[in-house]
Amino acid sequence: MPQSKSILGLVLALLVLALPGLSFAQGFSTLSVSRFSFPSELTAHAPQGRIAWAMDEQGKRNVYVAEAPDYAVRRMTHFQEDDGQEISSLQFSKDGEYLVFVRGGDHGGGNASRPVNTQNMPILSSVEIWTLHLASGEASPLTSGDYPVWGEGYQLAFIKNGEVWIKDLASEAPAKAIIQNRGRLGELRFSPDGSQLAFVADRGTHALIGVYRDGSTPVKWLAPSFQRDRSPRWSPDGQSIAFVRTLGGSGAALPLLEKRHVPWEIWTANVQSGRAVRQWKAPETLAGSVPTTQGGFNLHWPVQEQLVYLSYEDGWPHLYSFHLKDQQARLLTPGEFMVEQLSLHPDGKSLVFAANGGDLPGDLDRRHLATVDLTSGTFAWKTSGAGIEAYPVFTGQGDEIAFFSATPKRPLLPAVVREGKVRLLGENLLPADFPSEALVVPRQVSFTAGDGTRVYGQLFESAGGPAKKQPWFSFTVDHSGRCFWAGATWIIIPIPMPLIKSWPKWALWCCR
Repeated sequence: MPQSKSILGLVLALLVLALPGLSFAQGFSTLSVSRFSFPSELTAHAPQGRIAWAMDEQGKRNVYVAEAPDYAVRRMTHFQEDDGQEISSLQFSKDGEYLVFVRGGDHGGGNASRPVNTQNMPILSSVEIWTLHLASGEASPLTSGDYPVWGEGYQLAFIKNGEVWIKDLASEAPAKAIIQNRGRLGELRFSPDGSQLAFVADRGTHALIGVYRDGSTPVKWLAPSFQRDRSPRWSPDGQSIAFVRTLGGSGAALPLLEKRHVPWEIWTANVQSGRAVRQWKAPETLAGSVPTTQGGFNLHWPVQEQLVYLSYEDGWPHLYSFHLKDQQARLLTPGEFMVEQLSLHPDGKSLVFAANGGDLPGDLDRRHLATVDLTSGTFAWKTSGAGIEAYPVFTGQGDEIAFFSATPKRPLLPAVVREGKVRLLGENLLPADFPSEALVVPRQVSFTAGDGTRVYGQLFESAGGPAKKQPWFSFTVDHSGRCFWAGATWIIIPIPMPLIKSWPKWALWCCR
């Protein structure tokens, strides 16, 4: 893998040297179009109408905050180096006075808690949990660790050295380990009253869900088995936990290209007794297999007698509700679109999500916001048009929603929508020389593959269409989470075929 990365780097270097000699109609540099700001980690504190997000500005990552009703944007941290230290797990304390976040690691690249050393320093930086006091603006590292979750008051639980630790920000007492157990510990979830902490102990061939009460009480394991249990979700009354159960063990090796059903089930367990009951089983079809879209199972327990989850069973990743009293599942999001980035309203009575659907023909390539009222089942689109709206959260101000907004000519910016009116935030965060007006709007195209599958793509043409069409070759490059048009993690680099023909065979192989 390191060798292939070095070869890819050499190919990109060749491109940088070769492309300036080619004739392009664009009037801007690659540098000016690629150094746009990129937001992530949008979160909200409903009682105070506060929102916060992380912003990557040419590699310098910082935390920003805005507050209703004016939503004036404020930068709260001052990290001024392009050092590769990402910001993740951004979240408000329950009273909205603190923000906590993780600085460091590679949570989007599969090495979440491993330090990143882009500057080749002799001593590695650590993955640290930081706290930010909003009234004073003071940001400081709390401890090394990852995946923090707020409990009651200022109790903060997190993972450190494979153990579960806890720190009370209101106390001078140091952080301490509270759970040491076999397996990889994670998926921490406090009960609604903050008195108990659910967690997952992944032991490879199986995974268990445990509940911690205090240092003198044994961990309560919920229906322990040799299956893989995950995604613990507390009931609103704190008496039960819903979770997903999948097959355990390793078993015999199966053909990699063979399509087969991957089963999963939803169970609920009584926390006091530990006994559990299966509530729902996925259809035994390929479409009914474990979902792989953003958020996975997207399991939630918003109101006492109703579970919400995501399933592909009708051929699309849609949301369903399961009513515990009548044992009936109901489709919440009918239509030919995929559901992503689900977020619940603080009152648990509605949810918002992004989906590639809407009224316009090109919406298949976009994302718009929609809501579902869980009491009535009413579905409604909240945004529309030729842009992209994604990563929504309720602000707590009525039906107002905060989200990230982009257009074909403008990268992502935070925004809020209320009663159909969209308001952009932080427009001054875009670089002054970003060539918005020089960019083009892609056109949706489709073609039929040899097996009859309809394949969709986007065609980029100069204004008025090209005077002479030329064959082009393109490949995609993972770009450390940066995105532009579709909010994805790829840059598409078009290369003229005359240049391709002059490349050595190894370069072409690298780009396949």
